[in-house]
Amino acid sequence: MAVATALLIPAFVFLLPIAAVLLAKKRSAFRWETRCGQYGESFQMLRLNVDRPVQSNSTFERLLEYLSITELPQLWNVVRGQMSLVGPRPDPHTRSSLYSEWQQRRLRVKPGMTGLAQVHGLRDFSSPEQKTRFDLQYAVNPYLLFDISLLLQTIWTLVVRMFAPARKPEPTGVSWRSELEVPHKAVPNAHSTQPSAD
Repeated sequence: MAVATALLIPAFVFLLPIAAVLLAKKRSAFRWETRCGQYGESFQMLRLNVDRPVQSNSTFERLLEYLSITELPQLWNVVRGQMSLVGPRPDPHTRSSLYSEWQQRRLRVKPGMTGLAQVHGLRDFSSPEQKTRFDLQYAVNPYLLFDISLLLQTIWTLVVRMFAPARKPEPTGVSWRSELEVPHKAVPNAHSTQPSAD
């Protein structure tokens, strides 16, 4: 929380001109979204007022989404104790209500701004089953050095993404609703890092 508090002011300064542009374009710079937090408790997650995926043809909004700048306001949720810098990304209740018993274990820790799934290239359009595997691998053994490593990997993947061409999401072929019902007993080891972060 201390780190998030220290980052909050520079993040606010960075976001100020971006928020001004969104305010002029959309009459609202930020939005609150209801998400499922630790132990299933609801909280209001703060993010920039940009659809995900972006529905408009705005290059500006697409860039904000591509670089995950839309999620930077969640430092406020970290300061309030609703999220942490590192942890499973919080799902809406429409998705978390369909968690299997296996997947509900990801709710034992606070949701985070970034996590093991994100530094392995998984985002909103990725398979929920794959994301849960990485989330549980973190949830069963969280520790400080692991958090620091994931934060550094997140910074690196975002830097790489700045200089890499945007890629369209690949269809998984299976809806997230059906994948949520697949039971698993073990969490496999993570694979090599890919350039992405949620």
